[in-house]
This record gives sequence, C-alpha cells and structure tokens, in this order.
Amino acid sequence: MLRLYRFLSVTAIVAVSCVFALDYYCDLTCPTSPSEGSGHVFPLFDKHHSRYVYVTAFEKDCIPILICVGVGCVFAGVFVSKKISADERLRQLSEETNRDS
Repeated sequence: MLRLYRFLSVTAIVAVSCVFALDYYCDLTCPTSPSEGSGHVFPLFDKHHSRYVYVTAFEKDCIPILICVGVGCVFAGVFVSKKISADERLRQLSEETNRDS
C-alpha cells in the first residue's frame, strides 16, 4: 500500500506542477500586448487573471504538451491505484484462504 501512496503523490505533484508552471510562466514572462520584436504575437487567454497574454510560437506549441503530461499523470495515477488495490485485495484473500485451510 505504501507503493500506491508514493506513486500517487508523485503523479499528483507532477500534474499540479504542470498547472502551476504554466500559470507562473505566463504571469511573469508573457506581455499583455503583442510584441513583434520579441516574437510574442500569439494571443492566449489567461483565465486566472482574466486577460490575454501573448506567447511565442515555441511557447504556443509547448502548452498542449504540458497539458498532456499533466492529464497523463492523473490517468496513470488512477490506473496504477486500481491495479495496486486489486493486487492488495487478491493478496489478502489468498492469505485468508491459506489461514482457513
């Protein structure tokens, strides 16, 4: 069971880190008006601050990857927790059967 909690805590930390990294990055580095000189020309709505920020093409391409990593960690955590819980139940059932015999 300790493996389950350790894995779930790591996946939760990675998923939350992805969200905070995106919000923190956009808040600190992205201008609120387009700047062709720096390449910040792609608008992105920042729901946290209810405003538009402008990102570069590279940043725009990285946002879906960051979101997929976060969502993937959540799904991996759920899948592994169900698998470990099922294995734990089978082990307990097997111990009870051996004890009764």
